[in-house]
Amino acid sequence: MPINNTIAFVCGKTGCGKSFLMNSLIQREYELRRRAGIVILDLHGDHLNVINHPEFRYLRVSGDMVRRYKFDWEGILKKYPYIIIETDKIDQAGYQKLGNDIAAALVEVRDRAFFLEEAHLCFPIHDTIRGGFGILVTTGRKLGIDFYFITQRPSTVNTTAVSQANVRISFVLDDINDLQRMRGHFPPEVDLSSLKRFEFVGYNVFTHKMVKGSTDNVSVVDDLINN
Repeated sequence: MPINNTIAFVCGKTGCGKSFLMNSLIQREYELRRRAGIVILDLHGDHLNVINHPEFRYLRVSGDMVRRYKFDWEGILKKYPYIIIETDKIDQAGYQKLGNDIAAALVEVRDRAFFLEEAHLCFPIHDTIRGGFGILVTTGRKLGIDFYFITQRPSTVNTTAVSQANVRISFVLDDINDLQRMRGHFPPEVDLSSLKRFEFVGYNVFTHKMVKGSTDNVSVVDDLINN
């Protein structure tokens, strides 16, 4: 019997409120203890405020460290179930490798919520999803892993990854390619082009539930994810 979990894709232009929503979801995951730990891969340091919680550990990984060292991510994640990993001077290849290595470790550790920023760097549109990410997005339901991946350019994210998301949330998008891409992942009656800054629409593929909210009311996402 599969373990119920969430695979959520969140998109929207820069400055529309994605990080605010993610911080709220991280706080909610922590409060509810839905999983035994939370792992955040944070390229730009957008979620560092959650380290105010005493259980969270902070780790900085540079591009040079990714190239030079082999990390025991399985051991690290077992030792620090609540962890923020911030990167420094890392290129796309390094970020993709880092994310994939962490995803592979999560497959072994299980029972975690994983928040991944800049998904377009890890799931490029023309690449095949493989390794740890491949297992996460295709069989994660059996592993008890909640996976949230976020981007400002959905048109550059691998189609398979987005299609696997059972929860889809879109903030305002001003690029025609991004709008066209996301329209295919929402029911036809949803008008993504009408969204204003800080507004979002969310859709649960399994329950067919739809919500509309804003950074003033992110609690509607709880209902979308948990029901």
